[in-house]
Amino acid sequence: MIALSMSSWFLVIGEFIYIFGGWCPYSWKGLTVAAFKDLVHVVKLSISSGVMVCLELWYNAALVLLAGYMAIAQVAISAFSICLNINAWEFMISLDFLGAAW
Repeated sequence: MIALSMSSWFLVIGEFIYIFGGWCPYSWKGLTVAAFKDLVHVVKLSISSGVMVCLELWYNAALVLLAGYMAIAQVAISAFSICLNINAWEFMISLDFLGAAW
């Protein structure tokens, strides 16, 4: 946990040095009105994406809850847990590609 925290802070400090350092000619020059030009569209997409992610997570949680009421609940929940784990990996990989492309 300490290594993860340190590497995350190293990334944040490095970005601030890059942005505010001034030796890179194409780095940030400050806030302008152009930065907020299409902000409404980005907020609309972000809200709809957040709602879809919440619905997917709630759907999976409800399925786990309902699987607990099956005849052999331990086997059903174990199998369902494996399926959800694979589904989560697929979701994370696609979300990582989306973040990298953005």
